[in-house]
Amino acid sequence: MSRSFDTPESRRCYLAVDLGTSGCKTAVVALDGRVLGFAFRAVATQMLDDGGAEQVPADWWRAFLDSAAEVLHTTGIDRRAIAAIACSSQGEGTIPVDADGTPLCNALLWMDMRGGEAVRQRCRARTRWGTSPGCARPGRRFTPAPANSSMYPITSTSASAAAWPRRTIRR
Repeated sequence: MSRSFDTPESRRCYLAVDLGTSGCKTAVVALDGRVLGFAFRAVATQMLDDGGAEQVPADWWRAFLDSAAEVLHTTGIDRRAIAAIACSSQGEGTIPVDADGTPLCNALLWMDMRGGEAVRQRCRARTRWGTSPGCARPGRRFTPAPANSSMYPITSTSASAAAWPRRTIRR
């Protein structure tokens, strides 16, 4: 396969990106798995009195751009040498947008609890088959705070994140 730039195979590498709740961690990794460099940029989390947990999506993008630029600079790797980008991110984040894709508010994080009551009400609602699907199953529970990562409470799921903005955001 021909390339439009002259980068020896020994200098080709991956860019690994992990956008977690605390911030963006970016690494340059050689094709053989060696970590050549690492950079981190924090992202502020707004913990609100009403159980909200939010971040500004533009802060995610800035953290990625800054950490990627730093790690490429400190390793001396030309961006054209990046063979692939591997990404992971925090789970259950929601950004409500309008029809044009414009954010209606900050991103609601996995630990945002404001939609819990709406989900509780939905789960109490009866359907012709009984309780609403997905609500009355073993292991599903309502809690006032997020559970550990292996068992999210139903109030900190994407259903919860969708319920709160629908009831509160005015266009």
